[in-house]
Amino acid sequence: MLAFALSLVVYLSVLFTAPVRAIRLPDTYDVSWTTQSNNSAGSMPLGGGDIGLNVWSENDTILFYIAKSGTFDENNSMLKLGRVRLTLDPNPFAAGTFRQTLKLNDGYVLFDGAGNATMKLWVDVFHPVIHVELEAAQDVMLNQEQSSWSFDNATTYADVTTFHDGGVRMMHHNLDTTVFDFTVAQQHLSEYKSTMYNPLTANTFGLWMSSPDLAPGNVTDGHYVNTNFKAWNLYSKTAKSSYNLQIVIGQAQESTKTFHASLDSAAKSACNNSQSDTIKWWHSFWDRSYIMINENAGPADGTFQVGKNYQIFRFMQGCNSFSEWPLKFNGGLWTFDPVFVNPDAAFTPGYRRWTGGIFTAQNQRLVYWPLLKSGDFDFMKSQFDYYKRITSNAQLRGRVYFGQRNNTANEFVDMILQANMFTGLDVSPYMDFIENQIMWFDQFYRQQHLKADAFSLAGLKYESDNGNGSLVIYPGRGAETYKTAYNPSSTIIHQGNRSYFEDLLRRIPETPLRFQQGKPCISPAQGYSRIQNTEIPQLYPVFPWGEYGLGMPNLTFATNTYEYDTETQDFHGNNQDVIWLARMGLTTQAKNYTLHRWSDSTIYRFPVFKGPNYDWSPDINHFGSASIGLQEMLLQTFAAKNTQTRLMGAWPADWAVKFKLYAPMNTTLVGKVVGGKMEELVVGPKERMGDVVYGTE
Repeated sequence: MLAFALSLVVYLSVLFTAPVRAIRLPDTYDVSWTTQSNNSAGSMPLGGGDIGLNVWSENDTILFYIAKSGTFDENNSMLKLGRVRLTLDPNPFAAGTFRQTLKLNDGYVLFDGAGNATMKLWVDVFHPVIHVELEAAQDVMLNQEQSSWSFDNATTYADVTTFHDGGVRMMHHNLDTTVFDFTVAQQHLSEYKSTMYNPLTANTFGLWMSSPDLAPGNVTDGHYVNTNFKAWNLYSKTAKSSYNLQIVIGQAQESTKTFHASLDSAAKSACNNSQSDTIKWWHSFWDRSYIMINENAGPADGTFQVGKNYQIFRFMQGCNSFSEWPLKFNGGLWTFDPVFVNPDAAFTPGYRRWTGGIFTAQNQRLVYWPLLKSGDFDFMKSQFDYYKRITSNAQLRGRVYFGQRNNTANEFVDMILQANMFTGLDVSPYMDFIENQIMWFDQFYRQQHLKADAFSLAGLKYESDNGNGSLVIYPGRGAETYKTAYNPSSTIIHQGNRSYFEDLLRRIPETPLRFQQGKPCISPAQGYSRIQNTEIPQLYPVFPWGEYGLGMPNLTFATNTYEYDTETQDFHGNNQDVIWLARMGLTTQAKNYTLHRWSDSTIYRFPVFKGPNYDWSPDINHFGSASIGLQEMLLQTFAAKNTQTRLMGAWPADWAVKFKLYAPMNTTLVGKVVGGKMEELVVGPKERMGDVVYGTE
């Protein structure tokens, strides 16, 4: 721990109570390229609402992939809606007269070319419309190509693409039989199928690409990277110096007739939508929360890159702001041709590992935890509603297989409850999920223990529990690493959920401990059969459960576990290490991990396109955990009765920072730290200032 943390209070300046000015990100946070990319792996992200684009320039053309949340086909793959290629003649954006920039503050991509030519791409945050606006110094001809690689074969079904009303219309409507039907049959649930929630039935998605300046042309064939495609081309009617193009996007579980009517309606209103409302939304988004570190140091400074890339990743989270579906951990809305991630994955551009329709709790949780402290509570609704929708199916499986409820997503229960503590979120819509999740562990394991003697593993005599009145969780699992575990520490929760089921709370077993290299440490479980994978569930009591941490009892149990546990020394570098280090106040180690995690990508051109790691590229999970770690270095809060708000618990003395973050009880903290001293701090409401502590005190 740094010595400066012990004396921070001495240096605190006078509390500033003046209104906080709206923030503007430094222009140096923009990502700008003066050369074209080699392929789609050299793309940059753009988006809004729930639409994502990969934008790049290649061989003197401008291209972008289109993705939208919820575009799940018959195989539960999350399909892209195609690729657009823009070709100009003469071309003001040819190599040598070219710049591509992500304008972060305003949320759009700008191409600058010869003769002050500009092409702006932006996505309307409030309406599902992509806009392309071209201004050139001379008249140019424009070809806009909508490419599709969706063809009928043994396992996939083609989109329907046609010229329509002067533009190009593409639609995919799921057939009556989908992978849902096969899965239900495989799981012996066919007799209940008609009552089950099914996200694939009649799922329909597509687009309408049009412009008054363009007219239908030819349908052509082509090949990009390793994928054959067909292209529907729109051509200039006459050369012009100014063009406005629109692509209207749609997705819903509805009939094709209703879908087409919805696209028509959206297209008619799109021409009246200006960019000003979208820009205002992005400005309010940046003012909502920020962490800007050594912002005047410039790109050569690693700490500057931490702050810059944190904000860029938050931009990507903001692109899914109004989505019905969570931002996916394995690529989000920005996957590209998969051979650039894995040379053996010679599939179409919509492919990603772990598929498109799976939202694994173990991975998704790290994408959504940082949204509490960034104040992006509205973005969390898509993840919370996801569990609300699937709860009935989980309950059905539990009744059929075990005669009781079924669910497994403890952290999202805790996340919902913490959102309530942060903002007063109404949890009543999620109570069925919350109660179902908590009751599962009690009812399921009690039932299992009546079937077999599970207690010999721990040398206990079977009664109704483990002999001391506590619930026994066996057979369990310590994350994905410790198999057939008995009372795994990653499952035992001591913080949060205290207002529910007081009897169950009383019976939750103690977090297991053991000695490693002569030091008391947290044990992964009271017993287990084998180790597989590389996670460290021993430290889940640090995060997410908050049983150990700064200001909490027995912190050395946690630090000993990280430093002396012989089974996990080779597992360091895990997704969550930086979070644990920050919560334990190990500043130097947290700093080093953070510098590494937020450094620019060395694999892909865009700085926060990393991976595949354990997931895919871009690895959204990676930056979700990095966001949590950075926030925890600066601000630590606790659930339930502990109202303490700790600032700079693991913050390096040489990192100057301006920040705006959130804490429980509708608390906002806006501050400035220079040289290890809090120079400015505004806490609202002001009554919460008394709950603020500093450093490791």
